[in-house]
Amino acid sequence: MSASAARTFLEQDPILASLLEKYPLPETFKGSFDAFAGLCSIVIGQQVSVRSSVAVEKRVLNHLGSFTPEKMLETPEDVLGKLGMTRNKIRTLKGMAVRVKEGLDLDALQHEPDAKVSEILLGMWGIGQWSTDMFLMFGLGHEDVFPWGDVALRRGFFRVMGQDATPGIAERWRPFRSYASWLFWQESETDLSIQPLFWVHV
Repeated sequence: MSASAARTFLEQDPILASLLEKYPLPETFKGSFDAFAGLCSIVIGQQVSVRSSVAVEKRVLNHLGSFTPEKMLETPEDVLGKLGMTRNKIRTLKGMAVRVKEGLDLDALQHEPDAKVSEILLGMWGIGQWSTDMFLMFGLGHEDVFPWGDVALRRGFFRVMGQDATPGIAERWRPFRSYASWLFWQESETDLSIQPLFWVHV
């Protein structure tokens, strides 16, 4: 599908139609990076502010040169720790790298249904629902993801839909919930000019 199809569909909702007048939609949510690099960026961003995650990500990338399984495995834990990584995140990233070296093709998951991707990712140590949703959306470019675990999305959602709104409302935006999520992020009062690697820039 495409952003054009998503726009035509979402414009049927009067509330989202008003947001579409203000914000352009990305043509795709999938960045130019490979899936492993995107997932590394997502893990670094777990449970910290965007500004903090970007700072750590830059330090790690400056040291490694790029996010690859080989570089993640060969870099000592104490070095990653000095770059700002927590022990749990280091364990998660190294565990991911091992899975990829053992044959898991993260990029190939793009062609799998969300349920299958979620099963694989949630089976990895340190990967929860937020990371899985972010990977589905930004790592694989899936268009029907509504990451309710994201604080900024919830803030934008309630600001637009009202404090009594429930996430079940998002069902009416299938199969383009990723685009609806994007619109709520724009309304979240988050500084979107500072973003990690995995984020899509319009």
